[in-house]
Amino acid sequence: MYLVFLKERWAGTSDEAELKDYAWYEDNSERMAHPVGQKNPNGLGIHDMCGNVWEWVFDNYDEQYYESGHKDNPNGPLTGFYRVLRGGSWINTPMDVRTAVRGRRIPMDWLQHEGFRLVLSHKTKHNKE
Repeated sequence: MYLVFLKERWAGTSDEAELKDYAWYEDNSERMAHPVGQKNPNGLGIHDMCGNVWEWVFDNYDEQYYESGHKDNPNGPLTGFYRVLRGGSWINTPMDVRTAVRGRRIPMDWLQHEGFRLVLSHKTKHNKE
């Protein structure tokens, strides 16, 4: 399932006609953010990875990083003035909410179409029987 996810243009689909079922963007958002989970999840079961609000990520931004950096799960450069934003938002076109698109912003700035996702690692106990 993970490999299929990597080949999608948007998180959940590669068909622009289906995008409205997976993301809030300029054509269907009524120019505002929406509560999480109202659209279909992607192939990994995660909601709102494209559209709704740009998500701040930990990576520093470097326009040339993908040309010289790690190819598998790149973390971005160690330092930088800008941080990366991913996923596009409710004000963006379908092309701007694609999974491959990165934005950049100064960390001290904030706009109403930007946010972040809280992540909690889940540890499981393995029963030994």
